[in-house]
Amino acid sequence: MVCDCPELIYRSDYHTTPFAKPTGKFGQVPVKSVHGVFHTPLNTVWGTVGPQIRDVVEAHSVKYSSIDTARFYTHGPPGEEEKDSLGPSVVWMGVRPGSTSADTAHDVSQVILTLLEKNEVTGVAVEWREAVVQRLAGPPHLRSTDTTDATFQVRRFLANLLAIPITTASNEKYDAPSSTTMFFHPTRDESGKVYGLTNCHVLRENPTVDYELEEELEDHVRVCGMRRFQRGLAEIMKATADAVHDGQIATGDLVRHQATKDQSKMGVRKMERLEATLKRKNEDIADLEDFHTDVTNNRSNISLQCNIGHVVYADVKVDEADT
Repeated sequence: MVCDCPELIYRSDYHTTPFAKPTGKFGQVPVKSVHGVFHTPLNTVWGTVGPQIRDVVEAHSVKYSSIDTARFYTHGPPGEEEKDSLGPSVVWMGVRPGSTSADTAHDVSQVILTLLEKNEVTGVAVEWREAVVQRLAGPPHLRSTDTTDATFQVRRFLANLLAIPITTASNEKYDAPSSTTMFFHPTRDESGKVYGLTNCHVLRENPTVDYELEEELEDHVRVCGMRRFQRGLAEIMKATADAVHDGQIATGDLVRHQATKDQSKMGVRKMERLEATLKRKNEDIADLEDFHTDVTNNRSNISLQCNIGHVVYADVKVDEADT
């Protein structure tokens, strides 16, 4: 049987809660989903215990990639939903592949469980799996520049200006033109968060329905849909081609002027200006090529590299006259 699940290293409740092994010729591993630990004792103390667990893990020189909390929901077979079950709270450890043995995981887990008991949290399991960190948010917006930068015009679709083209994960398939209107800090919010404002139809497939924020199902807001992103790449390539063409013209002008061997004051000045123009065009070509490479490598995965936040609020009241 082939499974692309994370490699499980250790479970502290292995002996008390064994996993059922698949049976039969077409046996299948149960389908599970991850839930939060909301409204549990572990969630109440995690702000204090979490950093302490991190210190314990680091003290044992464990090369961890993540320390999370979770509850695993086991789905029953199709048509047998009554067999669904929600497991206990779990301290879910992620470690670099091949870096941690089951013995080490066992020793550290006992320290973690003792720490939790001191904070009056029981019935928690510690599970260890191999995990590699994957960035789920893209790099920050590009800074706006002026005309001295060769990328001045072509960076606008990724720059921190108003009218940034945006879409949401749920609305991306429609690829409709959309943008932000303004950014602001809430006056009573001391978290430093920045909020953006746009029209409801930009964020929602059905703008006549109020949006309810669910932390486990956040609707991510992204810079650009795929079509707008591809158009941005095309704009960069065109700007590069234009710079190459201008550089060829500058080269020809310089060669022709050098052939005149004009050493007069005006001739020398023209030579200096032609050389400066050619140098600038060559620099522009290099900057645009580097910019295209950077955007392609670091921003082309829309779902992973272009997220800038999530929809927080979209309250829609439909006027009876409009219905």
